[in-house]
Amino acid sequence: MDILKVLESGQSKKQTLAIVRYIGDKASEFKVLVNILFSSNSQLAQRASWPLSYSAIQYPALIQPYFTKLILLLKQSNVHTGVKRHVLNIFREIEIPEKNQSQLLTVCFDMMLKLDQPPAVTANAITVASNICKNHEELKSELNLLLNHLSQFPQPPSISSRLKLAQKKLRN
Repeated sequence: MDILKVLESGQSKKQTLAIVRYIGDKASEFKVLVNILFSSNSQLAQRASWPLSYSAIQYPALIQPYFTKLILLLKQSNVHTGVKRHVLNIFREIEIPEKNQSQLLTVCFDMMLKLDQPPAVTANAITVASNICKNHEELKSELNLLLNHLSQFPQPPSISSRLKLAQKKLRN
C-alpha cells in the first residue's frame, strides 16, 4: 500500500482502518506515517494523525521513539487542532515514560489554559495531565488547583465531564 497516495485521495474511517491494518506492528511502515505527520503539508499531516493514533494505541512500542518529537509538535501554534487532538489521544491511552512526563505535563497545562482551544483538545489535555499526576502526590495539588479554576467557569459538556473524572481520579 502506498500510504501517501491513500491519504492524498481523502480521508474516511474505512481508509484509516485499512492503513492501520496494513501497518500492523511494522515500524518501517509506521515511520512512513510519522514522516507524513511531520511534513510541511498540513492537510496530509491532519489525515495521517488519525491512523497514527489508532496504530500507536494498538502497538504502543511503535510510538516510543517519537515521544519527544510529538511533544514538541503539540507546542507549535501552527499545527492543526485535529493533529493535536489525535496526538493527545495517543498520550491519553498509553503509558508515558518518566523522562517525558514533565515536558508533556507542561504542554497539557498550557493547553488547558488556552481559551481558544477546541473542547476536544482541552478535554484530552485534562485526561493526559490527570494520568500523569495520579502517581505523583506533589503534582496532584497543582493540577487540582487548575481543575478547580476551570470548574468555576461555564464549560462545554466534554470539558465538564473530563474535569469531574480527573478530580475523582486525583482523589483516589
